[in-house]
Amino acid sequence: MAGDRLRFPQGGIEASGNLTEHLLAVADVVAEMAAELGAELGAEPAQVALARTLTNPAVASPVIGARTLAQAERNLICWVGSGACPSGGCSRR
Repeated sequence: MAGDRLRFPQGGIEASGNLTEHLLAVADVVAEMAAELGAELGAEPAQVALARTLTNPAVASPVIGARTLAQAERNLICWVGSGACPSGGCSRR
């Protein structure tokens, strides 16, 4: 999967040398795991990831990204702990 990713123009994180094939492969595994867990729990992978970051004491400010209003709304529902997230994991705040 990692080798199939689009290449970005020179600049940003790729130019810094921090975006490696190894890290892309790790990201693919994490995405697969979030999708599998989300399927088991009836949540989207983004909600699983958000629940994980919200319950991680080392994360001060989780960042959400959405391409559509519907995606943003689903992530924000998770954020406020309405029960839309797996195991109430988003209710920390």
